[in-house]
Amino acid sequence: MNKCMWTLEGNIKCENLIKNNKIKYNNNNNIRYIESLYNNLSYDFKNDIQNIYKLCFPNKNMNLLNDTMIIICLFNDNIVGSICYIDNYSLIKNNIDTNGYNISMHKGSFIYNLCVHPDFRRMGFGNLLIKKLKDCIRKNGDKYVHTHVEENNLSLKLFKKNNFYEENQFINNDKKNRVITLFSWL
Repeated sequence: MNKCMWTLEGNIKCENLIKNNKIKYNNNNNIRYIESLYNNLSYDFKNDIQNIYKLCFPNKNMNLLNDTMIIICLFNDNIVGSICYIDNYSLIKNNIDTNGYNISMHKGSFIYNLCVHPDFRRMGFGNLLIKKLKDCIRKNGDKYVHTHVEENNLSLKLFKKNNFYEENQFINNDKKNRVITLFSWL
């Protein structure tokens, strides 16, 4: 039987699960999702997610908003990634800066965190999370999804591959780099 386990270094060790750096899709029973408000997750799930965030975003404090919806991707019952989103109403309510573009014209959601454990990148989990997110928010009646990505971020290519297009750009004054606003109709 295939097994996954956390190592002491915070990595996930998997045996006989991945072939040629791609997930073995012929056995989708290994992959499942949890969709929940972040605050409704158990302490163990929150702790595991925060451990992955520390690996993926070592210089950031990843505090999630009360209104955050999170989709967790589990591979053999171990968390390998997550995607967080918030509806536009909550985005406005929490005063999250949209850098001047209008978000109230249609019902939509904003992705503000996509994270895949470093040991599981380039294996299709990011694509799976985006597809699952689009399915979930489409069922909620949303018309589109949008996000911001720094121009040198690996996820920019991933979003474009999943039918997001560049809508706008702005300069992040703190980091002095260009940020791309991405948009996708559902």
